[in-house]
Amino acid sequence: MAGRAEQVPDADLARDLARFDAASRAQGLARRWTIEDVLAPAPYRLYRATVSRHWVLDPDSSPDARTEVTM
Repeated sequence: MAGRAEQVPDADLARDLARFDAASRAQGLARRWTIEDVLAPAPYRLYRATVSRHWVLDPDSSPDARTEVTM
C-alpha cells in the first residue's frame, strides 16, 4: 500500500482512541489506552493512515508480480 499518515487531530482523538483501544484489547492486550497516554508529555501519539494506492500479489503471474487494486 501507499498513502500518508497524519497525527489524529484533537477533535477526533477521543473517538479514534476508543477504536484503537477496542482493537488492541480484542487482540489480547490487557492495557487500556487513555487520552493521557497519547498527549504530551507521554511518549506516544495516535496516527491514522489514508491509503491512496493498494496492490495485491497476482497468483496468475510471476511470483513477485503485483496487481493494483482500483479504489
